[in-house]
Amino acid sequence: MYGRKWGLVGIVMAVLMAVVALGLPHAVMADSDSQPTPPPVLPYGVEPQGHLPGMVQGPDGHWLRVAPDGKKHLAMNAATSGGPDDFGYTWETTTYAWIDATDGTDAGLSGWSWGNGTDAITLPFSFKFYEHTYNSLYIAAAGYVAFDLQNWDSQFEIPSQSPPNNLIAPYATPLEIASSGPAGRVYYKSGGTAPNRFFVVEWYQVPDDQTSGNVYTFEVVLYENGDIVFQYQGMQDSGNGHYWCGSAGIEDDMGLSGLANVPFCDGFPAAGTAVRFYRPDPAARVKAFPLYQGQFSQPGETKTFTISVRNTGEVGADVYEIAVNSNWPVTFYQSDGSTPLTDTDNDGAVDTGEITEGATINIVASVAVPADATVGASNTAAITLKSSLDTTKSKTVRVQAAVPAPFVQAFTVWGNPNLYFARPNGQQVVQLAGVGGWRDGSVIVQTPAGFFSAWSSCDENAQGVSVCEIAYKVLDHEGSPLSNVLKLVNHSTSTVNVYDGLPALAVAPNGRVGLVWPSWQSDGNGNTIIKGYFAEVDAQTGHLEVGPVEVTSVSAANEGIGAFHITATADNHFILAWLKNTYSTYVSGEVKYAVFALNGTLVKAPTSLGAGIGLAMGMASRYEALLAYSPDWDSNITLLVLDHNGNVVQSGITIPDTVSAWPNDLLLLPNGRTAIAWSKWDANTQTSTIQVAVLDDSYGVAVGPLAFAHPAAVEGNENAALTTDLDGHIILTWADGWDLQRSLYYALVDSTGNVLTPPSVFWSGDVQSIGTSWGGQSVTTYLTFGDVSYTHWAATWIERLYNSGITSGCGVGQYCPGNPVTRAQMAVFLERGIHGSDYQPSDVAHSSFGDVTDTYWAKNWIEALSNDGITSGCGNGNYCPNDVVTRAQMAVFLLRAEHGADYQPPHVAQSSFGDVADGYWAKDWIEQLAAEGITSGCGNGNYCPNNAVTRAEMAVFLVRTFGLP
Repeated sequence: MYGRKWGLVGIVMAVLMAVVALGLPHAVMADSDSQPTPPPVLPYGVEPQGHLPGMVQGPDGHWLRVAPDGKKHLAMNAATSGGPDDFGYTWETTTYAWIDATDGTDAGLSGWSWGNGTDAITLPFSFKFYEHTYNSLYIAAAGYVAFDLQNWDSQFEIPSQSPPNNLIAPYATPLEIASSGPAGRVYYKSGGTAPNRFFVVEWYQVPDDQTSGNVYTFEVVLYENGDIVFQYQGMQDSGNGHYWCGSAGIEDDMGLSGLANVPFCDGFPAAGTAVRFYRPDPAARVKAFPLYQGQFSQPGETKTFTISVRNTGEVGADVYEIAVNSNWPVTFYQSDGSTPLTDTDNDGAVDTGEITEGATINIVASVAVPADATVGASNTAAITLKSSLDTTKSKTVRVQAAVPAPFVQAFTVWGNPNLYFARPNGQQVVQLAGVGGWRDGSVIVQTPAGFFSAWSSCDENAQGVSVCEIAYKVLDHEGSPLSNVLKLVNHSTSTVNVYDGLPALAVAPNGRVGLVWPSWQSDGNGNTIIKGYFAEVDAQTGHLEVGPVEVTSVSAANEGIGAFHITATADNHFILAWLKNTYSTYVSGEVKYAVFALNGTLVKAPTSLGAGIGLAMGMASRYEALLAYSPDWDSNITLLVLDHNGNVVQSGITIPDTVSAWPNDLLLLPNGRTAIAWSKWDANTQTSTIQVAVLDDSYGVAVGPLAFAHPAAVEGNENAALTTDLDGHIILTWADGWDLQRSLYYALVDSTGNVLTPPSVFWSGDVQSIGTSWGGQSVTTYLTFGDVSYTHWAATWIERLYNSGITSGCGVGQYCPGNPVTRAQMAVFLERGIHGSDYQPSDVAHSSFGDVTDTYWAKNWIEALSNDGITSGCGNGNYCPNDVVTRAQMAVFLLRAEHGADYQPPHVAQSSFGDVADGYWAKDWIEQLAAEGITSGCGNGNYCPNNAVTRAEMAVFLVRTFGLP
């Protein structure tokens, strides 16, 4: 992202990284109580995912552009005209006529430009800018002016909905303003006579820092008629092959409309040139927002969306006709959501009613989801609002609704961690922690007990020091807490800054959750030590069982540790992987990994796999891990398989056409294939897209790659995460890139590559309010039973049994697949299979079996099974309700339940199973069960007649016997 999220974590990163570790100049804040807290920068060595080729992010979080060989001069921006934008502004090169402002007023700015702006400065005339008129403005040290108080960020797209907005930027870039002049300072002055007055702001011989040698002199001139001129006197390129990324242009108060004469990080203006932005003539216009909205829905539900409509024209009141293109019915209401909109101007079309010039109203669009909609069903309603004064002027917004597959998404909203529980029959959002401090990097995994979520929690401790700690919480299957918010390491007594961030986690079959995270720690002497840690936590109680154990450490000034990844194998081993990054002209990395066994035993010490940037990891099989990384920006993604002890099993596998791609996530699918997602820069759209491919057993591309991008994600599609369901769907979620951070997106793909739900918005908040993990672990399965993984051999059978209403499991969110089935439980299973899921047996006053008391929980079910002739008990007038059912006994029970109490199987002379003798009492029943395809035995030609039937096996038997869907 170009800018950075706000919050107290900003104190940690700005102080710890910029001041302590690097000694960079600090920002000078404008004198205003409303200025926000400084934002966080990216931890050193952590790289975002999609960007222009040659873009590098420095350790302070700012972006620079590097020439291919690191030495050449960089190209000037060659564009000569542009527009119109939605409002009608255009621009073109114009005659250069410099206006010296150094003899005017010094703006009073000094120091590093981030967070650095003036108080309001009165304009000598009323200035029209888009649909508003202003009498004052603010000057940002970073090369722009704005018409309201901003965060004074120094790098951003134009236009962009993320702040700063409502701005005019001759060249917005990180700058360092001198403490005294005349050189290196910012000046302003006014001149001319009405109606041809002007106001000019000049950045005079201002460097982008004290070491690069790049020095700029440029200015912006506001004219009384609303035109704007940018002039560039000196844009000195030192020839060192890099410069801080910048942008130039204008944008409105919401960032919805604007023009860039210099797109972000795409060259910079040539010296001795000028451009003029022309204010359009008065006309009818309309602005509608948000441009995109979306929600998950359930069949038969009605979803409502509020749309704001503003008359931005300058020719009086207007009525806007409403047209809709939608496969699902859409109805429009006034802002109260209940009063239908009508045709107020009698032209045959529903409209907004009259909106006065400059006014904004809200309307409500109500979308009806069909009652027969199933998972994957979705709809995008395109709603067009057209001016009645000028029918060529219109604006279209889109609202989306989709029936989701089940999954759980972890994300933060304004620094508060949340979980979004998505199911086709309903959704809910659970907040994990109270308001206060700042949290980020939220991750989630489904466990046998429910769910386990972790995040980085930042605040000021009792010592007055800013710290970040890894916090976590355990929840049950429905999202109710099983623990309070707990912390892996408590930094409440630390006297130095500590940043524990970017956690990753995985759950092992034994119910342990393994966590890994990097920690940035000040040594108190101006140096930063970066360490990586591993810990094990009980997934049900949240109790810390192992660690934290230090895995790796770096302390060199130009080294960092990238985000960790972790996966668990079937024998409870945790495989860890990370990047050791080196920062110079470019960021280069080294892929490293380690393996821990149960209770923190180190199986494989940290080992290098060679050069790499970008990293993702997932399961290759029950006992293997699959790593994906790019050796460098000019190479394809490379795949490598490790076994449970860390031995390299396969290597040298590459995915074609993935140069400049950033691996996001890997997912082992129920069919044994692997899905992989990566971010890649799209030169045509000048933004990043998500690509997904399905790999075959040899890791060749079997499906795809499929490209996913949402038009609302104007600053890129990032932070892709994958999960699945028992139908083998690929569930893909992602977030806005860079600075926007407003929406979460979703797509659904089947295992053959058919896109069932195209890119859709499912959650939106304010701009810059939403955060997700970079490491691909922000989403997890939402299986019906947490103790039945989607890779479990009987998972689909158990799910079918549940969907048929035969079982609700053995507890909240659990099925207990390995538990043996008792004769009492079998009575319930069989009776529901015979009579249907809604069946309830009649109440019987007294049990007919001596060992079944009248208050026994399954008494009525046992009596019903007896009355149906399926059983006469276990002998001597007893039923033996707590005895386990053997596979031989089950053959008899199932066939009688299927064919009736009097059924006798045909005699078979010889058994087809090696462990069933020809004289065995249940031989014919077992043979008939096999003949009907209900069983194929227990393996190796055997039936295992005396083995107890597990609940997993019972699911298969029942589904096959009763033909359950």
